[in-house]
Formats: sequence, structure tokens, C-alpha cells
Amino acid sequence: MHEVFPKELRLSSSTWIAISGWILLALLYAEPVFTAQWQIVIDYGPWIAGIAWLLFVFFWAPRLIVDLENVRVRNIWLTTIVPYSRMDDASVGTVVKIKYRDNGDIERTILVWNAPGLPKITKAFAGENPEPIEVFGESKIVTEMWQEHLSDPDAPVERKVHWITIAITAVFAVLLAVKLWL
Repeated sequence: MHEVFPKELRLSSSTWIAISGWILLALLYAEPVFTAQWQIVIDYGPWIAGIAWLLFVFFWAPRLIVDLENVRVRNIWLTTIVPYSRMDDASVGTVVKIKYRDNGDIERTILVWNAPGLPKITKAFAGENPEPIEVFGESKIVTEMWQEHLSDPDAPVERKVHWITIAITAVFAVLLAVKLWL
């Protein structure tokens, strides 16, 4: 079977947390709207919108995007695009970790927020002398692509700050501060 790229990886629990949270918030907000309790709508609207925004920022938006030439790490405030040729190591454990050389050949490590890792094997789960277990999660594709597809060695690492995310979060923080002050 032929794989489709780019491949977006995100914890399935994060998807369900975000969607369930949004549904719950919509149900909580729908009752005062439909019963025309406008003071409640006005008082709690910013809180509901702020919580919905945080669900987006922390659970929906962060992901790992694997492409044929590079891997894109979309964390909360920053997206880093790392060509496979710039990667020194890619490890998939309980956290996906990518070590790479930046444009100035500075070694950096990025931990991928919200990418599916491997379950942590504890002694209680595995027994006193656990046998080595060959378990690979969805994120194992990063190491496979890194080992198989080395692209242009001079390809730059790109870092994009999510200014809109930062600005909207700042607006909600200011609104929260004003609301608590009044």
C-alpha cells in the first residue's frame, strides 16, 4: 500500500479532548442563549471563548507533520521545519525527540508536543525481568523517513513563530485580567 504524504500525527486523546471540550462548552453556552439570558451570555462569553481557545492551542494545533523532504514540528508557539539532512537523531520514546543542526550548525533538540510516542513500560507492568519489547508507535515513521530519505544537505531549518496565536492568547489574558479587576 502506498503511503500518503504529508502525514499529520497527533495524539488521538488530544483530538478527543479538544472536540469533547468544544461540545461541552457549546452546550453550556447554548442554554443561556436560547433562553435569552443575555447578562449571562455577556458575562460568561469571554470565559467560554478563552477556554475554547486554550483547547485549540494546547490540544488541537500541536502536531508532527512528516513529509518526503522534511519534518515539521508544530508546537504551541513555534513551528520548526527540519530537513532530514539536518537531523542528527530522531528518537521515539514516551516523547518524540529530534536532534538537529540549525542553520549556523548549532546543535538543537526539539521535543514534539502532542505527537504519539510509545507507552512507558514500568516494572509493575512488565514484571521483574522484562523481555525486550519491539513496540513502535505512529511517530516511528520519523526515524524511518530520516534513515531512508536524506534531502539536500544545505537545506535550511525554518522556524515560524505563531504571532496570531500569541496575540489572541495575549488578548484573552488581558480580557481575563480586566474581568477579574472589575
